[in-house]
Amino acid sequence: IIEQIINPPQNDVSDDACSLAWSQFLMQKFPSVTHFGGGEPYIEMMAKKQKKQFILIQRIVPFKATVITAFTNLNFAASKQIRNQLIPKILITGIESSGKSTIAVKVAAKLKSELVVEYGRIHTDIMSGVLDQTDLFMNEQDLIDIAVRHNKMVYKAVERAVNQDFDCVVVDTDHVVTGEFFQRFFNKRNQIIDEMSMYQRYDVVFFLKKIQFVQDGSRRQIDEDQRAIWQQKLLDRYKELKIQVVEVNIQDIQGRLQFIMNQVNDLIKQREKTLSE
Repeated sequence: IIEQIINPPQNDVSDDACSLAWSQFLMQKFPSVTHFGGGEPYIEMMAKKQKKQFILIQRIVPFKATVITAFTNLNFAASKQIRNQLIPKILITGIESSGKSTIAVKVAAKLKSELVVEYGRIHTDIMSGVLDQTDLFMNEQDLIDIAVRHNKMVYKAVERAVNQDFDCVVVDTDHVVTGEFFQRFFNKRNQIIDEMSMYQRYDVVFFLKKIQFVQDGSRRQIDEDQRAIWQQKLLDRYKELKIQVVEVNIQDIQGRLQFIMNQVNDLIKQREKTLSE
């Protein structure tokens, strides 16, 4: 058992948001550790049973042991054996009206895989019944809630995919996009969302370039120059976070779909080869 004292951040945020931030921080700080837990009896039992390195959190920190254990097992376990058991995650991202949601649905259907829809869309569609302009009443906590809820949806999708023996999980939008919306709305960055952006893990990230704006009922019309600026800011943010993206410049849906499917199929084949070795 590796014993360390961690000083928790004094942030007035939800338990789930703290759980997420701390699990990401700990896995980065202690890469040799395969599991985390918050209760000493549990840690001792699991350490003896599985003969693995564990870290014991001696100080009260703002996370739930069940949440952080599930999180690390699903997404940030350090050992190669556990990582190889994780199902590949495919991210489809881009700015508003880039066609990413349409493509994500089609890719998931082609692969017969789990699909994680953009929770931010669900959240704003519900709220748009109150006001026509969603971003006029979106507050800071809304964006944090969107990021945390979307994160949970990804983990649940991974669980289902593993249980049903799917080849991968397709995800529509990520925390980087949510972080840029936070910056746009409130002219500042949010620590929780940015930390989630830094530690998210996808096997491949497809960045769909902007296409003609489509009004879907909860957006306001913006000019093409502004969309181009937002697109570049988002690309710059991925670069800043050292997240490699595959830019998709193809405009027609079928061409985009074929391009993405070719790369995803190659990824799945490579993973199967790695596992067989």
